[in-house]
Amino acid sequence: MRIPIALFLLAILMASGSVSLQAQGGRSGVSAAPSSRPQFEVASIRPNRSLSPPRAGFRPNAFEAVNATARQLMTLAYGGDPQNAVDEIIGGPAWLDSERFDVLARGAIADGAGSQAQGRAMLQSLLEDRFNIRVHRERQERPVYKLVIAPGDRPVAAGLKRAPLDCGTRADRRPAGTPGIMYCGIDRAPGRSTGRSMPMRLLADTLSSRVGRNVIDETGLSGEWDWDLEWSPGPSEPVSPGDITAPPAPSDGPSIFAAVQEQLGLRLESGRALRDVLVIDAIDRPSPN
Repeated sequence: MRIPIALFLLAILMASGSVSLQAQGGRSGVSAAPSSRPQFEVASIRPNRSLSPPRAGFRPNAFEAVNATARQLMTLAYGGDPQNAVDEIIGGPAWLDSERFDVLARGAIADGAGSQAQGRAMLQSLLEDRFNIRVHRERQERPVYKLVIAPGDRPVAAGLKRAPLDCGTRADRRPAGTPGIMYCGIDRAPGRSTGRSMPMRLLADTLSSRVGRNVIDETGLSGEWDWDLEWSPGPSEPVSPGDITAPPAPSDGPSIFAAVQEQLGLRLESGRALRDVLVIDAIDRPSPN
């Protein structure tokens, strides 16, 4: 199994102990001494067998996930570090994508620019302790989709427009009481994606979580963009923890590949590319709280 590293935190508010992540052979390993990373002071992980919408994210001095899979939790923990990028998480047993969990963890997370990095490190420590995770990093040639401009007379279609203002300015000028994501951010639901004042690479990231492969932006479109995209979600389409705001799209619409071309004037082309992957060597169901 594999999952692309998608954009889970844009739609969300921004225990103890750890197990070393071991290198194997000539592969690039990830390791940490038990005391080398910050840890949550208290945490609980419980199975969730409900149909509640999945969501996950960091908030001041806490991390909370509801109805999230273990692979989605790993994506949040390992996938957002720009200095040590991971494009995909591969391997692991089938239950990583089928069994779901609620996580509530509390501990001091520093304010400022380093808060997300510290939160990810704390979540890694928690997952390594409770799930007995062992992973290593590799650079592999992987199947991808390339997001390109579709052939035709128009460079883009009606569903994709250059943003009138940058993200920060637009959010600052929104009417009082209006959700900021309507002016700056990405809102998602099964079969639906809306972006406001976002770069093309984040559209590619959003599509990655829907098509089962990394999507690489090769449109050449710079700056920030607005988009409205709607398609018929397939039965195997992944559900991201960020799918918490927009209602799902109707089931009689176009495929996501047709929608990208018809509504945005772009196209997803199959290809291969070298990617940084995190390989799961071992993982157990979480230990009791």
